[in-house]
Parts: sequence; structure tokens; C-alpha cells
Amino acid sequence: MASFAHQLLRVAAFGILCLGITTSGLTAEYQKIIDRKVFYHSPDRKMRAVVVYYQRYLYGAGESRVDIRDGQGRLVGSEDYTCGGTQGFRVKQTAWSADSRFFVFSVVNAGGHSPTYTPMTFYDVRRHRFYSVNTLAKNGMITNDHFRLAAPASLTVDTWDEKTTINLHHLTKKNRQAAAAEERDFIDRLRKNANQ
Repeated sequence: MASFAHQLLRVAAFGILCLGITTSGLTAEYQKIIDRKVFYHSPDRKMRAVVVYYQRYLYGAGESRVDIRDGQGRLVGSEDYTCGGTQGFRVKQTAWSADSRFFVFSVVNAGGHSPTYTPMTFYDVRRHRFYSVNTLAKNGMITNDHFRLAAPASLTVDTWDEKTTINLHHLTKKNRQAAAAEERDFIDRLRKNANQ
């Protein structure tokens, strides 16, 4: 009887030890460690987008940052999609428009949350700004992280019930303002969540 109780205590102690090791591993502070960088040169070779992929954390797929650099390597735009390792976003698909004016990319949640919500963004080289494609799509809801970009800058995305085609050259001032505001809000929400 005493040996059974002793074994039971040993098993319980081992379980508590394992739980402590597991818990301490889960509470380790997230650090952004670069896994790799992927370079996408514009067709005219005057610009390049650099997608920085960070190492995965816990159950996450890894988050990303997008830097836009000019021909001299100067940083002209950057969007950071990190948020604690599992709450941010990872760049999925990328493409430059044929005329080298727009860099389009989709992101997916690094932790697998909200699989039906697919943020999509484009950078306008002339205006030096990032814009949300979601604001321009029908109903504002893009349902697939894959897109088609035809020359010169015709972007086709999937929405709930159909495909939406957006000519990035022919956006109204109102559409551009709304798309810029939505992208800014999206990044601000990520930063707020990361700092909580």
C-alpha cells in the first residue's frame, strides 16, 4: 500500500514538473527572429519589395513585414504585420503590376484565426502609400488569399458570391482615401493588440 502511494506521488510530481516545463515554455517572451527575406524586383528593376518572414512562435505559422525600397536601396515604405507571434499576419501571395507601379500582396493570419478573412494590400509607388484592397472589393470581404493581376494593373479577387475586378489605375480620390484609411486602421489595430 505504501509503495502504491509512493508511486502515485512520484507520478503526480512528474506531472507537475512536466506541466511547469510546458507552462514556462508557453510563457516565454516572443521575439521577432528573422527566418528569411524574399526579394521581389519590379519589372523595370527600379524598385524592390522585401518580404521579411519571422520564425514561427508556438502554434503560429510565422508573421511578416513588407519593406519597399527604391533603386538605391532606400526604404520608402514599410508595413509590419507582427502581433505577438500568433495574432499577426503572414504574407501569402505577391505580385508587381506589369507597369511597376503597384506591388500587391495578400496576408493570412499567422495563428490560423479568422480563415475567411483575407486582408489584401497594394503599395502605390507614385503615391508612396499602402492601400487596403478589401475596401475596394464588393462587400469589403475577400474570401481567398489568391488573386490575379493582369496588365497593366487589373486586380481580380474572390468575394463571397463572385469575383471582383479592380483597375488600380482608375480609382477615385474617395476610393483611395477610404482604402488608405482602412489599411492604416488595420495596422493600428495590430499595434494596439501587440502592446496589450
